[in-house]
Amino acid sequence: MTNWLNRLKITAWPIWVKLLVGFVLAVAIPLLLLMALTVNTVQQIGTENTRIFVEETGTRQARAITTAFAQGRAQLNSFINDDNQFIQIRNVLPLSTPDLPEPAVNRNAIFNLAISMQNNLLLSNNSLYDQINLIDPGGQLILRAQRQGVIAGGANLADTASYRQATQARLRGESQVFSIDFSQVNQPVLEIINVLSIYVSGTSEPVVIGYLIARMDPSATIFDNLPVSRNFLDTNSRLVTRAGLVIDAEGVSVPDNLNISTTLLDQALDGDAQIEVINTSAGARVRYYTPITETPFVLVTEGAADAMSNQIIDFIMERGFALVLGIIFLVAVLVILANQLLSTPIQRITHAIQAVTRGNYNASLPDVQRGDEIGELAGSVADMRKRILDLVTDLEQRIETRARDITTTREISHAAATQRDVQQLMEQVVNLIVQRFANIYHAQVFLIDRDQRFAILRASTGDAGRHLLARGHRLAVGSNSVVGRATETGDMVVARDVASSRLHRHNDLLPDTLTELAIPLRVGDRIIGVLDVQSTQSDAFDDEQMNVLQTMADQVAVAIENARLYTESLRQLEEIERGRRTSTLQAWHDYMDTLRTRQLESAAGILPASGFHDDLRQSALERGQVVVGKLTAQRTIPIAVPISLRGQLLGTVEWEVPQNEFDHNKVQLAQDLTDRLAVNLEKARLFQESQRTTQRERLVNEISSRLTTPNDIDQILQTAVREVGMALRAPHVSIRVNPQTNGHSKNGHSNGQGDQA
Repeated sequence: MTNWLNRLKITAWPIWVKLLVGFVLAVAIPLLLLMALTVNTVQQIGTENTRIFVEETGTRQARAITTAFAQGRAQLNSFINDDNQFIQIRNVLPLSTPDLPEPAVNRNAIFNLAISMQNNLLLSNNSLYDQINLIDPGGQLILRAQRQGVIAGGANLADTASYRQATQARLRGESQVFSIDFSQVNQPVLEIINVLSIYVSGTSEPVVIGYLIARMDPSATIFDNLPVSRNFLDTNSRLVTRAGLVIDAEGVSVPDNLNISTTLLDQALDGDAQIEVINTSAGARVRYYTPITETPFVLVTEGAADAMSNQIIDFIMERGFALVLGIIFLVAVLVILANQLLSTPIQRITHAIQAVTRGNYNASLPDVQRGDEIGELAGSVADMRKRILDLVTDLEQRIETRARDITTTREISHAAATQRDVQQLMEQVVNLIVQRFANIYHAQVFLIDRDQRFAILRASTGDAGRHLLARGHRLAVGSNSVVGRATETGDMVVARDVASSRLHRHNDLLPDTLTELAIPLRVGDRIIGVLDVQSTQSDAFDDEQMNVLQTMADQVAVAIENARLYTESLRQLEEIERGRRTSTLQAWHDYMDTLRTRQLESAAGILPASGFHDDLRQSALERGQVVVGKLTAQRTIPIAVPISLRGQLLGTVEWEVPQNEFDHNKVQLAQDLTDRLAVNLEKARLFQESQRTTQRERLVNEISSRLTTPNDIDQILQTAVREVGMALRAPHVSIRVNPQTNGHSKNGHSNGQGDQA
């Protein structure tokens, strides 16, 4: 992904690509501007022509549809207004009134009327109808005339939409209405409903005698007048009602979204044609709204706004292809020539730079002598190459120094982590510093004494160091010296030139010192000593080296403190262990005293004569380890194992093992069993001691509970004497309270024969 992004950067392109892009842009930008201007002009003209074309097409189609509907009304009105035809209609529609009895209706009259409707409205050359229904005021079908035949009578149509619209028209006082519906196969049902009425004597209003419903042929009235244009400008038209009904070449639909302007639709329904340009996902469209007179329809005609301009643009592009080829050829020739003039010297400079990356700083650069920009570039590369060589040399030296510092620091860290002897640690550190740092010829470590008065030399290098250690070299804390100042302030102190420094104290054993650096050994907030290094060079220590030495000093200080803490912890651990051994031995002495015996013994098997293994047992106790005796007369080998608990010897266990079964495993088994025995003996002792403690606490609690019952002091004393005597099994117990100066008590009791005052 990164490589692709880099390729998209202009600076990463080859020169020939940049030249190609430059020439292409120089030619293409004016050409594109010209083309854009041309296309914009063509599009504007094309859009305007499209508007005119769509408007003319919509007007023509609307006129044809309006004419068809007008002709249909005229045909129907002519038929109804004909006296003979109306008499026939009146004869088949019964009417019963007080003054006008209901005429007799015969089927011949119905048949003749149906034939007349066929001939005049359905089968004529310019017929626009395909079905005529005549129904009475109650919705009963009187006749149905179709092109294929006629039907006399039939079902009641009172539940149909046509009948409901007819009755609504009668209620509104309308004699003719236009009805729109659609069939189950999505075909439009267009009907002209006529309310048939006559005047009857004795009434002021006409009496409705029936309804004539004429269904128009949608093909003749609509579809034949909505052809889809297939010429250079594709257009399509559809009839739309305000209720959302749409009739197009496919049939009738009621879409959820008409996708048209309802405002323009309402204006068109009011009789004002409207036009608009809209933007759709397929591009700009020109839409024209035309009203269909005396119907609820608006004809919406639309076409692509850029259809005409696209054809003109395609024509221009076909003619300009040859010109584009010529421009491409010219640009290619210019790119090749310019590339030859620039690429070769740049490639030579590139090779010289690449040689630098391989460590070659002497590659040829002949273009330095040129006086143009490429010559300046070559000269800059030569200067840069020399500068890089100097930087690389300096960097290698610094890396070598840094590697030395890291190695020395690692060695000191290793010594600090592994060396527990403080003296050896300090000697190892000062020797490493002198060995690793070429500008340091002497290093030494001072530690501050317990009184915080003197910094005493503890480790030093060379013959001078041995002499200084031998004579007990020390410097007072806070004295006028580099070491003294460092111990007092806790800061790093350096004398960059000892000849002019007032802090440096001259030492006859170190006459070559020109620079001295003292770094305090700090542990937390305490200064425990100083690391002192000296050099034969003036101002020998830079900041980087002082930071390295400071890190080493911190590690040495922590190591010295850790070693001191380690020694102290060993001492405390030894004291704790000694105390545990003493307490264990004392506990067993107390236990034996409790049992009133000096030793506990247990034996099994055939016992040897008394005192037979005393020497072996004594040897095991003295050595504190397993002792194997000599072969006995019974061909057995005696083993004595000391019983050790927390480092304290409690006794021994002796075995006699047959000679043929004796081996090292038997000795190890005896040792393991004895160790387990020591643990179990201790557990048993602790258990018995806890039982005694529990028994004692129980006895005390019982006596205390008995003493709380009586309220009289004499009774309490008598109870106490009795219970204590029974608990201790003492033949004589006495209690005296508030002794007087004459040696007698005021109150007292006894369970024996002793004197009582």
